[in-house]
Amino acid sequence: MLKYWPIIRSSTCFKLGVAAAVSYVLYLLAGFLLPLLLAIGLAFALYPLVNAIAKVRVAHGMIKLSRVVANILALLAFCIFIVMIIGFILLPLFGQMNEFLQKLPLIISQSQGTDMHDIDAMLQDPTKIPLLPSDFNMLMTALVNWAMGFVSSVLRNLVQSSLSIVQSLIGLIIVPFLSFYFLKDWRELREMAVNLFNYDVQDRAAAVIDDIGRTLSAYVRGLAKLSLISGFVISVGTASLGIEFPLVLGFWAILAETVPVVGPLMGAVPAIFIAYGQSPEAAFHVALFYLVYYQLDANFIMPKIMGQKIDLHPVILIISLLIGAKLFGIVGMVFAVPVAAVYRVLYKELWHAGEGRELFFSLTNNLNTDITRPVSDMAALFGYEIAAEAALRLRVEQQTDAVCAVLHNGAQVLRACEPLAEDAVSGELVRCVKLLVLRLFSDLKGEQPQLPWGILTGVRPGKLAHKLLDSGVTAKELPKTLASRYLLPREQGELLTQIALRQKSLLPDSVRLTAAGIYIGVPYCPSRCSYCSFPAGIVPQDEESQQNFVNLIEQDLQNVVQLLSMHSLQVKSLYIGGGTPTSLSDGIFAKLLQAVERRLLQSDLPALQDVQEFTVEAGRPDCFSKAKLAAMESVGVNRISVNPQTFHDRTLQLIGRRHTVADFYHAYELVRASAISVVNMDLIIGLPQETEADIAYSLTQAAKLAPENLTIHTLTLKRSAPLFHAERSEALTAEAAMRMVEQGRQTAKSLGLEPYYLYRQHYMLGHLANIGYARPGTESIYNIQMMEERHPVIGVGPSSASKVPLADGHHLRKLNMPKNVAVYGAKIAELATKRAELFEPPLS
Repeated sequence: MLKYWPIIRSSTCFKLGVAAAVSYVLYLLAGFLLPLLLAIGLAFALYPLVNAIAKVRVAHGMIKLSRVVANILALLAFCIFIVMIIGFILLPLFGQMNEFLQKLPLIISQSQGTDMHDIDAMLQDPTKIPLLPSDFNMLMTALVNWAMGFVSSVLRNLVQSSLSIVQSLIGLIIVPFLSFYFLKDWRELREMAVNLFNYDVQDRAAAVIDDIGRTLSAYVRGLAKLSLISGFVISVGTASLGIEFPLVLGFWAILAETVPVVGPLMGAVPAIFIAYGQSPEAAFHVALFYLVYYQLDANFIMPKIMGQKIDLHPVILIISLLIGAKLFGIVGMVFAVPVAAVYRVLYKELWHAGEGRELFFSLTNNLNTDITRPVSDMAALFGYEIAAEAALRLRVEQQTDAVCAVLHNGAQVLRACEPLAEDAVSGELVRCVKLLVLRLFSDLKGEQPQLPWGILTGVRPGKLAHKLLDSGVTAKELPKTLASRYLLPREQGELLTQIALRQKSLLPDSVRLTAAGIYIGVPYCPSRCSYCSFPAGIVPQDEESQQNFVNLIEQDLQNVVQLLSMHSLQVKSLYIGGGTPTSLSDGIFAKLLQAVERRLLQSDLPALQDVQEFTVEAGRPDCFSKAKLAAMESVGVNRISVNPQTFHDRTLQLIGRRHTVADFYHAYELVRASAISVVNMDLIIGLPQETEADIAYSLTQAAKLAPENLTIHTLTLKRSAPLFHAERSEALTAEAAMRMVEQGRQTAKSLGLEPYYLYRQHYMLGHLANIGYARPGTESIYNIQMMEERHPVIGVGPSSASKVPLADGHHLRKLNMPKNVAVYGAKIAELATKRAELFEPPLS
């Protein structure tokens, strides 16, 4: 059964069955979900206000309001708004409704031309029509009467309906509390939801959740704006036309606007009805007014406010409304559109999952090595995906001195062999397999894909350069070897050779197994950049949570000291990264540095007596301060990253950075006036809507500041990055990105900076690379240790990694710490034991 799973999951019947099952479960849970949906809607509506309040600084900019305080203030503002709505709109509205209800029989009689005796008994006696409260005294009286009646009703029906009463009460009461927690902890809740899925689909799950969130957020906020605009325009318009009860009609227009497509018709009918009771001419004027307004609403106002966020055809909207009305009445009509929008997201993300690469092939082989990943990487260049069963079949076999492959495509049979190199290094089988897959699928498709890095698909191409140099290939021969065996363009081979030689001069092979680095991870950021896929959360605003995190780090640092005392290691680098370590408050950030100083820098352990560099990532200028800088100086930090990413404010807003270019300049000036001697600066090529001219300007501005280190990144979008699924216009082509990378190299060269490390990532624009440049003598030892994986790295903190290379220099033992802070803290002793086991012999 499992071997047919790829075919089953892509079948229409299976997808329809899943959709039907999910819909049925939602139907059964509708009563339970209503308060939850109301709370989510309120959270989406208040989210922009919370963000605005969170940016406010008090006490001359020294104190920034916490997220919790911002949430509370936003909910208080909402309550005040509701009270004002009641006092200034609802109570006068109820007064008009009372008058309207008193006149209703006469209006009906006039509009229908019938006698009063033909109207229902209740309508014949207006005094029997209940009055709505039109001032606060009447409101309080009504509330007391309602409460008394409710209590007596509860006592009468306690046994029969206690469950439904409690459910209704709880549902209404918990809405604001749920909204508070959604606003406060939505990132943690999102992470919990993502973690429910298997690791290999978590990125896709995160993307779907984010897309649903963006869609619902846009809908709720847009609908609120549209409803208020409609209510205001209808009230003013009908009052100007001399129609009675304008507030009633405006309030009805607000309610009607929540039901798309048919809402305008629902909103117009009562107004025309009332106007006709005054005169046919008035009814005509009102009908014309509504027609003009709703044409403006449909063609100008709604597109401007809502845009294409919902992207549902009117036919789908009407069907959704009919289904909602049939199942749940008016409430169903209100929620029909957002539910349909969620289904649209799921349809887009899941229904056609894999159909962009619907070309499947099966793989069999007799190799002792798992070749699934290299085969998949090469086949993906042609849009093919491995399946358990497929008409297209690939067979790979290892022979005495070669690897051969056969591709069966019905009657068509393609064959190829690749000889094993006599002086091969480890990974030779994988190299041959990649070349074979590339050759066979090129013959099958009749096309050759662009290969800016040859068949090197890994993150660290520099490791191969080191491996070949260690095997005896000379520096002069290395570019030619990389070109002939790995299809690497010569200029890339020369770059790898230059970097590898420079790294060997900085960290000689003689200290390869002993020159260690320590990484301390702070998995928090002030906000999430739209291009980022790093598993960081938004920094908690309460200092207690931050202090608990620092306590965990200090506890683990003590475990590291114990580990170092048992092995012949020399720590050469300390690196505090993230996330954004400086997102912690000034006081807590200082305590983190003091913990590092206390446990490591002030230790008399021999392994800690030759620390050459201490780096802190302070990449976000929006959480930089003089106090944090002073704390870094006091413990001897000698390297710092302050990253603009771009020198255009509009781009910073697009990617979700909460700072301006001016903020970056301010932070950079503070660092330059400090005792920290080495500054790194990051720039990203390929950010949304940036042209070659924009990037050239950023490179020029960066050059004027003359940093000791400059890292040129190429935009990489993984599925878990919000920007991956955003509607974006990529102004930069792969060819343009390549030109900008070259201009970045020229800029670095003009500053006397030379390349000293690089790495690549999947989904990278143009399949290029991130390259770090440094003035000779200012290179980051830690970057070399981490990227080339030839030296021990000890990871401390959530999402950190510990790596211990084996004696062959090309294999390693590795331990990844959990992403979640709570999980990391709960398992810290167990994780410390596993980390220590990485260093246990034999390291061969």
